[in-house]
Amino acid sequence: MKQRVKELIVRILRVFGLHGVAKRAQENVLTVIARQRSNAARARFFRVHAALIDSEPGLDAVLYKDHWLVSHVVESTSPRTAMTSNREHLEAILEREGIAYRRIPIESANRFRLAVVDVDRAAVWDALTRNALANSYLYADLKSDPPSINLTTQSSSGASPNFDEATVWRYFECESAAGTDLTMGDLFGCEIEFWTQVDGALVASRWNRMVTRVSVDGFSESLPDGLPFFDEPLFPVDVVFTWVDGEDPNWLARKNDGLRAIGAAPVSDAGHDSRFVSRDELKSALRSLEIYADFVRHVYVVTADQVPGWLIQTDRLTVIDHRAIIPEEVLPTFNSHVIEARLHHIEGLSEQFIYMNDDFLFGRRVSKDQFFTGNGLSKFYLSKALISTDPHLTVDRAAQNTQQLIREAFGRVVTQKFKHAPYSLRRSVLYEIEERFPAIVERTLKATFRSSTDLPIASSFHHYYGYMTGQAVSDDLQSRYIDVGSELFEVDAARLVRLRNYDTLCVNDGGEIVTESRDAAIREFLVELQPNAASWERVGDS
Repeated sequence: MKQRVKELIVRILRVFGLHGVAKRAQENVLTVIARQRSNAARARFFRVHAALIDSEPGLDAVLYKDHWLVSHVVESTSPRTAMTSNREHLEAILEREGIAYRRIPIESANRFRLAVVDVDRAAVWDALTRNALANSYLYADLKSDPPSINLTTQSSSGASPNFDEATVWRYFECESAAGTDLTMGDLFGCEIEFWTQVDGALVASRWNRMVTRVSVDGFSESLPDGLPFFDEPLFPVDVVFTWVDGEDPNWLARKNDGLRAIGAAPVSDAGHDSRFVSRDELKSALRSLEIYADFVRHVYVVTADQVPGWLIQTDRLTVIDHRAIIPEEVLPTFNSHVIEARLHHIEGLSEQFIYMNDDFLFGRRVSKDQFFTGNGLSKFYLSKALISTDPHLTVDRAAQNTQQLIREAFGRVVTQKFKHAPYSLRRSVLYEIEERFPAIVERTLKATFRSSTDLPIASSFHHYYGYMTGQAVSDDLQSRYIDVGSELFEVDAARLVRLRNYDTLCVNDGGEIVTESRDAAIREFLVELQPNAASWERVGDS
């Protein structure tokens, strides 16, 4: 009801042309409501948990997904360590209480799952409440249920009706990294799935890819260990970022020389083109990669004779200059299509690699199989946005060039753009494109600035070409897109920070003029998303 009222107020104001008032009204209403709810929730939480938090050192209250939780503050944490710790602690409790369980596969990169016989449900509840830590929580898979309950403050007399009915519980011990907003909550918990007895056998309540029905006597038998599933990617995967500091005077001077050479007016700063404005997006992107993409073997940052002042090269991160991969005769270049067309020439780069713009971030733990199949095919993610017929914008012309080349080479029609998400690529496919379409690739390389003849190889053509030649497949990824120029940027940003319900996020600047206050809000948003310094940042640079 409140949401409908807010939307109605905004629509009425916009009808009368009061767009600025509408924007401020919606932002103010949302801010006031959010603050009131947060204050009320905080007061309720502390009435119940204040004594618990004071009972031992290292405990604190944290706001996690709109809910206050008791958290154990640690020096550092990560999804993988939280996942493993939650499973180990849960298994230790079950073993100590003599409750049979077995590990079963789960199609999630963010948690593990154990199976328990349903007749032991009450025993599991009793074991958890008696062995609970101050930061131990349980979540039921029913939508009507509160997100989680604190097992220490919950009565051990028996489970609530919701927990009696749920087929899956999720156990987690909430922990937070000291001095940051990074909290490992229910997303990384260990699930308890209850199996029921049917006709003398135990049957899973949810499908899994290993076993869904076993004999009563065979329930506790361990699963085969040591062998991966047939479709699990076992090959190395690297990540490549492209980055430029558009405020660098030397870079700007080279760009102005290039503009004069084609008869265009020089620019005084990077502000004229949002694509070259840096708000340390790369820092946030690299932080998110280190936390959530632990499968990555090596990271390459491709730059134009530049290195961010805060970045240091390590045994896992290497800075690559344009001169190392792009022919000297076409340098300098200010065309991203040129840079993307030569990424596969990075020495030592893995066959399968992921290309990311510096405004792409990971939002939760991701796995290798979200980007590649087990037999090495790359995955791409189609958008519902269609390729425009507008002949004027170079970005649209580039997509149209992909469309035309696929039509000519394969006699097929492609109509969709791709999500603003990481691009899964293969070096061999890129070399193949280079050899099969030399004239088109060379024409792209010679365009110092974006032109109507560019072929967007890494971000578009590779995917369609790979599909047509049996080297790529279409898949989906939980991605989000936020436009920093949107009227509701602050509202959308707050929701993304709070929920983090996405695999990848693109923080995109659509080209609008950004005010100083909005610029500050964007920078604050990026820090809130990724507050923890990565291992490749200089000490003291936070």
